[in-house]
Amino acid sequence: MLKGSDLIEAAIDKLVAPLPDSPAISRLEIALQIDTGNTIYEEFSDVEDVMKFLTRYWSDPQEILDRITPKKKQQ
Repeated sequence: MLKGSDLIEAAIDKLVAPLPDSPAISRLEIALQIDTGNTIYEEFSDVEDVMKFLTRYWSDPQEILDRITPKKKQQ
């Protein structure tokens, strides 16, 4: 029979388990804080996509405007 103390012990064991020898990045999250108060947020699993994203928005204010401007609903 599983008791509450067993669940607590299992949770503690998981928290204090040794770290892997070779940790790897599984996901990248980028949040660009725009001076208008907007945030452009993306998640990536590929570093090349991150570089394209940063290049696209870092050097082109029109791209930022295109991204943060509300779109009209199509009827």
